[in-house]
Amino acid sequence: MNVVLKDNTVLSLGLLILMLVVCNLAFARSSGWARWGWQLFGFGGLFFVYRIGGLSLGDIGLSRSRIGIGLKYALVAIAVSFVALVIAYFINQSLFRDTRYNQALGPALLASLFILPLKVVIFEELVFRGVMPALLKDLGSRPWVILVVSSILFGLWHISTTPKSGNITAGHYSNLLIVGAIFMVTSAAGAALYLLRYQSDSLVPAIAVHWFINGAAIVLASLAWS
Repeated sequence: MNVVLKDNTVLSLGLLILMLVVCNLAFARSSGWARWGWQLFGFGGLFFVYRIGGLSLGDIGLSRSRIGIGLKYALVAIAVSFVALVIAYFINQSLFRDTRYNQALGPALLASLFILPLKVVIFEELVFRGVMPALLKDLGSRPWVILVVSSILFGLWHISTTPKSGNITAGHYSNLLIVGAIFMVTSAAGAALYLLRYQSDSLVPAIAVHWFINGAAIVLASLAWS
């Protein structure tokens, strides 16, 4: 990589981190149409970083030639996730009773099928398993470094949206303990999703599994409350 391209990569990575900080704060503090406005800002900023970094669709895991293998990985991972979620639900339904998702099944399905991918899944996957790993790779980072960095940042990204102790019914815990647990769980989830992305050389399985797990959690929360 020549000096100019490396400088562009460093600049792109810096802009990406800055955009993530702004979006993280804005997403947590906005709602309604303002939240959708910030979402558009996030996608626009991400596209800008993508272009400045000189990336291609293949670099971020969206090559058409890898869609087929990506779907195969997705189906296997979704099957495993489905079994795990069903077992957890029948063992202890209170684990899913987050008051933020205390809603009827209809709105829960709407949120999981349409709102969730647009507001959460696609953006996060493009960032943490798409553009960010591609930029780190261009800087010469090894796969394990990319896994660690992207996973930790994915965990930190979720701290601002961590539910408070009053939002869950699985027990009485301090907010600090909840934040720590969410950070560890989301970081581990980020690592698993990156491994899917790395092994399949496609972003498709990471998007599909992320969408399925989050969407299923919303639906199971509705069922747990009802």
